Amino acid sequence: MVRKLLSSGIRKLTTLQTGTAVFLATLPDTIIFGTIVFAVLGPDWIGIGILSCFVAHVLARLMSIFIASNVEIVLAPSSYSALVLSSVVVLVISSSETMNASLDPEILSVQTALIVGVVSGFIQLIFYRMQLSKLIQFLPFELISNVVNITAVLIIIKQIPILFLNNEIFSIFSLKYSNINFFTMIIGFFCFLPVINRKIFSFILPTPIMSFLWGMLSYNVLVNIIQPGDIEFLPEFSLPDLQNIVVSFDISILPLLTYDAGLLFYLFLAAFSLAILNTLSLLLASKQVQEQFDRSNKNSKDLLANSITNIIAPFLGGIPCTGKIGVTVWALKNGTHGKTIALIVALFYLFLIVSSEKFFQFVPLSVLAGVSIVVAFELFDKKIISIFQKLISLNITSLREDRTFILMFLSMLITALYGNFLIAFMVGFTISLLDFIIKISKYNIKIDNLSDFHSRTHRLASSNEIIRSELSKGILVDIQGFLLFSSAENIGEKIEEFMVESYDVIVLDLRKVYYYDTSGTLIFLQKIKKLQRANLKVYFIISNNKFKEKFLKELQGDFVEGTEKLIFSNLNDLLLKLEVEVLKGKQDSLRSFNKENSEIFDGLSVIQRDKVLSLMEEVEFNVGEYICQIQEPALLLIESGSIDVFRKGKNDTLFSDSTEFKIFRYLQGSIIGDVSFLDGEERSAILKATEHTRCWRLRKSYYDQIKFEEPHLALSLLENVSKSLSVKIRNGNKMMFDQNLY
Repeated sequence: MVRKLLSSGIRKLTTLQTGTAVFLATLPDTIIFGTIVFAVLGPDWIGIGILSCFVAHVLARLMSIFIASNVEIVLAPSSYSALVLSSVVVLVISSSETMNASLDPEILSVQTALIVGVVSGFIQLIFYRMQLSKLIQFLPFELISNVVNITAVLIIIKQIPILFLNNEIFSIFSLKYSNINFFTMIIGFFCFLPVINRKIFSFILPTPIMSFLWGMLSYNVLVNIIQPGDIEFLPEFSLPDLQNIVVSFDISILPLLTYDAGLLFYLFLAAFSLAILNTLSLLLASKQVQEQFDRSNKNSKDLLANSITNIIAPFLGGIPCTGKIGVTVWALKNGTHGKTIALIVALFYLFLIVSSEKFFQFVPLSVLAGVSIVVAFELFDKKIISIFQKLISLNITSLREDRTFILMFLSMLITALYGNFLIAFMVGFTISLLDFIIKISKYNIKIDNLSDFHSRTHRLASSNEIIRSELSKGILVDIQGFLLFSSAENIGEKIEEFMVESYDVIVLDLRKVYYYDTSGTLIFLQKIKKLQRANLKVYFIISNNKFKEKFLKELQGDFVEGTEKLIFSNLNDLLLKLEVEVLKGKQDSLRSFNKENSEIFDGLSVIQRDKVLSLMEEVEFNVGEYICQIQEPALLLIESGSIDVFRKGKNDTLFSDSTEFKIFRYLQGSIIGDVSFLDGEERSAILKATEHTRCWRLRKSYYDQIKFEEPHLALSLLENVSKSLSVKIRNGNKMMFDQNLY
């Protein structure tokens, strides 16, 4: 009982820590965007802008809890929401002379900006009805990854001036030694401590929490030691300030704008742009959550919840919200899951709305900037980190495989810095599209003789010779790339060349066909029909179930019956089928096996052979029986039946009895147990009889007896066992080299 209560308490504490960390991760940007949105109206409006962002946070979280499919999405006002609404305020203020003079121009401009937010919410609602959220599943990984990476870079660039200069700048050229603020730089250094060494400076708490605490601690210590000068704090504001907007908020102001058609067009364009940007950002964040928890995109209501939020929020003084891609990725990495964390974040922002004027006057902007940069550093994904590591180590040649990713990152970053985020996204999408077009124009065909491969089955040497001879009349065609109309035509022509050569069997390995379309598949199948009409046996290796279903569907009609029997998921199963068919037709030419003819007795005289046989004991195993070796190592010679060797899992249990984890199958005449027999160590695999099996067992202690009595016989026996083991090792090495084929 006590253990359950303790476990429950730990879980609740962890949830509270994560919720606090998410709140602190979103707070710096929220404040910055709040200072932007109405800042053109003067310093008195900065506090109102920040409060509007707080209101949006609370409402967005509550709507997400009750409506959204992926409540883990971090919702917050965005930079483009602040900039778009700020531009609307500027435009209305500059056009106020043509409007009704009875209304305060500042109130009118702010209310017009909020109405633009309402309209953007309705446009998002239309997007939801059009099911645009399904389009996000077609965006490539590289594009999504670079959106997150560039978000991290933009956050860092935005916050660095606050640490170095104690204020915001919009040009890096403003950063000069003479105006650097070393006090805020020291605060920033303390904020970075949890990133420098997580074990020492985080105390198992989330990084943003400890970053904030270290920053506040350093400020309160340093302010008593040195003279900090002018330090920027959050502006003073309180909840009653919103009454100037909300109380007089009236949709009837819209007719006042009808005198200027150009102004109305701009307002609609601003609302439409805002809706597109918010929708795109939300869906990208939603995709991250869906991949994290393996959720389906079908019937997702994230866009519905966001559109309703953006329709209602302006009536309460809030500005539009969207999914924050970067912070969502960070939150997922730090254990965000379920509705509780969303509720905790909403309560934190509600607390700030109620008591902000008492709390925020003690928080330096430099501390929040440091926390924001810390979160940004944790956003970078493994791909971009790997690229930076290669650059640092001057491993330039290995960067060639990442050239598309690097080009996309640099192009999107430059566009985002000198243009805007939407254009950057379009640039990244264009690069992805061009890369896709280049890839689909490439394909590769690798041809090998089937006799170069054999299944994971150990047979007698005479059987292997017959199999190699028969399979030399077959080829394995490994097709890699995209199966489209143009490539399928060329591949088909290449395959048709085999019709004039002396081949009986053609195996088409399609596991590396990454993309296909209907026209390409049909052209490809028409070529295969010609092969079958020429009495060639055609087999397919297809591991993709969707491709297999499409393939079978296209094969219906006048194609050969029993096509499903011609399709295999891996090469081993196909080779096993072909080998069995070959041996069935060659039974007369196969030498019957008896234990006296085993390779273990090669080079021994009849007397020596009989000496060893007299020390071997007969053992039998039923179908499905696991073969447990006696305490001491022993050799097993299979006289009849077959034994499968599987990978060994923990606690000597069977790892898996599927084909995927089956190491080998040993048939009549095979020797097993040779590794532990030679080195005396514990067995390295698990054995299982696949049919009624009879074996002859030679214990290690009996071999030691032979070694004592007849050293030359023991040496010859050891040499034969070593030869058998070397053959297995060679076959195993080849299969490891060709592991993708098997």
